[in-house]
Amino acid sequence: MACCRFMYFWLRQTELTLIATLYAGTASGDVVLSEVMYDPTGPESHDEYVEVVNTSDRERVDLTGWCVGDGDELDLLRDTGAGMVLDPGQRGLILDSSYFGQSTTYDSMRTGALMLTIDDRAFGRGGWSNSSRESVILCDAQGVAEGSFAYEPQGLPGLSWEKVDLLGGNSGDNWALSVAAGGTPGAANSVSTGGRSSGLEILISPDPFSEEVEIGFQLASATALVNVWIYSVEGQRVRRLLNGAPTAASGSVQWRGEDDAGRALPGGMYIVVVEASVDGRVFRSKRVVVRQWTP
Repeated sequence: MACCRFMYFWLRQTELTLIATLYAGTASGDVVLSEVMYDPTGPESHDEYVEVVNTSDRERVDLTGWCVGDGDELDLLRDTGAGMVLDPGQRGLILDSSYFGQSTTYDSMRTGALMLTIDDRAFGRGGWSNSSRESVILCDAQGVAEGSFAYEPQGLPGLSWEKVDLLGGNSGDNWALSVAAGGTPGAANSVSTGGRSSGLEILISPDPFSEEVEIGFQLASATALVNVWIYSVEGQRVRRLLNGAPTAASGSVQWRGEDDAGRALPGGMYIVVVEASVDGRVFRSKRVVVRQWTP
């Protein structure tokens, strides 16, 4: 595919694209990358997706002429029948063009997301990488990069990368693996902190772990009452590490991969939930941690 800037200059010769570009105005900066499914459990060549969100509460954004791709190739966004305009607060789900007619994974979604596709049969040069570092880039119709995210494959099929704070930066610290299997296409991110990510941050090291993991947390407040709980991916609480414990602005707790009865849990994915009560307000954040089983 040609680069986004080249495609824009080619497309702007048409009256329709010129009008759409003027209509979008300066609101394009409100559209952000929010989720990337790079290693689906279904057909990998068809079920990859990228999600974007219009974070404005007033402006609509026309995505005509926009592109998404990797560092080698950008692909033009295409209409699937519902138009190209993203309403305030609306999510846009960008599917691989080979999805249509080849997969039905997302057909049952009942969301208000705008369904889009690309003018190629794979994102970027050959689809999102699940074996080496990859960059995801979103460009507007003028070729300006409106969002970018670089990820390292984790070898966990079915988990997407989700942006924690949609209004935050694009560094790796603001992205986490989805708690929900299959990701959250067209819906609120499973790792979203509801706009309160500035109040609570979870730090996990090492991840994955085999014998012991340190779960740290940082608060914007000086003191708080904190819960640190571990859940299975099925949603069952298996370990209470802290339960209403008074803490300072930062703290940590160790987990050795055991449940509340002291029994070793099997290897796999677990969900760390941290809740902090600060002056009557409750901040909540979630992270996925992986335990490697060692016999």
